[in-house]
Amino acid sequence: MVAALYSNPNWDESGNDRPGRIKELNRHFNKTIELIYDPDLDEGDEPDWDNPFWQAHLRGMARTRVRLGLDNPDATVKEVIDADEEQSRRLRLLENRAKRREGLDQVNGR
Repeated sequence: MVAALYSNPNWDESGNDRPGRIKELNRHFNKTIELIYDPDLDEGDEPDWDNPFWQAHLRGMARTRVRLGLDNPDATVKEVIDADEEQSRRLRLLENRAKRREGLDQVNGR
C-alpha cells in the first residue's frame, strides 16, 4: 500500500497528505500486528472496519464467499461451515456414483 501511495501521481498534488497517510497506514499495520499476537488488547469486540487492513480482509472474504456460492453477506460463520459440509457431502456422492459406474463399465473389462 505504501508503494501504491508513492507510485500514484494523484498524491503528488499539494493538497494531498502523502506522509500523513503513510503514518496512518503504519499505525493501523502496527495495531493489527499487536492484535494478531494478543487479541485481548482490543477493548471492543468489533474491528475498526475503516482500517485499510480490515477492509482488505472484507474484500477477501467476499471473494471467498462468491467462489463458494455463499454470496449472502448476512450469512453467519455456522452457515458457511454447514454449506461447505453440504458441498463436501455432494462431492462424496458424485465420487461414489462414478466408482459404481466404473464397476459396471464393460469397456474396462469387468
